[in-house]
Amino acid sequence: MKQLLLTLLCSFLLLSVKAQEEASQYSTEQVYFIIKVKDAHSKEAMQAQIEIKSISEGPNAFHGKGNTNNNGTFELHLVITENVRIKLQKEQYMPLNEVINFKKDGYQAGDTVVKEFLMEKLEIGKFVTLDNVQFETGKVTLKPESADQIETLLMLMNSNPKMEIELAGHTDNTGGKTTSIELSEQRVEEVKRVLVEKGIHKKRIKGVGYGGTQPVASNRDEEGRTKNRRVEFKIIKID
Repeated sequence: MKQLLLTLLCSFLLLSVKAQEEASQYSTEQVYFIIKVKDAHSKEAMQAQIEIKSISEGPNAFHGKGNTNNNGTFELHLVITENVRIKLQKEQYMPLNEVINFKKDGYQAGDTVVKEFLMEKLEIGKFVTLDNVQFETGKVTLKPESADQIETLLMLMNSNPKMEIELAGHTDNTGGKTTSIELSEQRVEEVKRVLVEKGIHKKRIKGVGYGGTQPVASNRDEEGRTKNRRVEFKIIKID
């Protein structure tokens, strides 16, 4: 009887040690994320749809969807070796599309990280600049870094199926007036073409090119000219 009890006790201790080792390994290989979503102006917590997807393929790759709770919170463990994309959507709000880069952001295994996301409520008539929609110089060819922001605009159109927008293209003042207007019109048409290819009805998108007639910065230096070369959108109709 004593031998049986001793055997059971040893087995229990071995299982306890193994469980502790597994728990230790689990906590040191992952980062615990607490995601909080709020209205950008009121700072009140809000529910939103959330999608989380690994950027690279591999044994730790994952793709999940869900919703933040009534307190605007979503909690999860992410493997430290993964860089992931987080998308947030809510009807009548500007979507968010952000990449978590563990190395760049300095996250360490075992960390608990609280990330706060502020979502902007949409307004009819308000222009929103698509900062990262960039074209090759003097061309209508979109640069690869434009893909994420165009994807965000696509998310917006899909989450608000009755929304109609006006895309506005702008250039700096380095070209002639007529040439600049034509180039800005062609660039807007290229963005529209991509959205239509991805399923957005063309009647929901109006395009206009302003050339260099509406600068937001000085054209005297490259920094200002870069700001003036932009694509914006304005909401014409939400529902």
